[in-house]
Amino acid sequence: MKIAVIGAGIVGISSANWLQKYGQDVTLFDMNDPGSQASFGNAGTYARYANIPTNSSSFFYLFPYLLLNKNSPLFIRFKRLNKTLPFILNYLYNCRNSNVNVTVKNLTKLLSKMDDGYEELFKEAGVEPYLSRNSIMYGWSTRLFFNSAKKDFSKHAQN
Repeated sequence: MKIAVIGAGIVGISSANWLQKYGQDVTLFDMNDPGSQASFGNAGTYARYANIPTNSSSFFYLFPYLLLNKNSPLFIRFKRLNKTLPFILNYLYNCRNSNVNVTVKNLTKLLSKMDDGYEELFKEAGVEPYLSRNSIMYGWSTRLFFNSAKKDFSKHAQN
């Protein structure tokens, strides 16, 4: 079987590698050089603890600030609000604690299997000496962002 894998980040490369191990004919596609955009969004973090979704309940605390700040990634032009309102309402609906807790539970279960999928690949690539499994550190640019994130700390501790 011929299989195309789109994206040469850690997930794409790992998927292609495992498919090849199982005898599949794999072609890896990326619009940039392989690995050049890999882990860009997560700063190279390989993390079982990353179980808090972006749409966490703490988002309600930040929503007004993010909505009104033109430098925010959420900034919306009010003349386009009618097109974005359904997405925003759905996103906010999924920020409810009950929905977030289901996502956290499922992400925790899924992420607990990470080592099963990556450990062999890390050894083959010879990158074990470069991996750190000691600790994490978070930083926030403002007290507002810290206070918002603080609401989710207990979810990390539970999982």
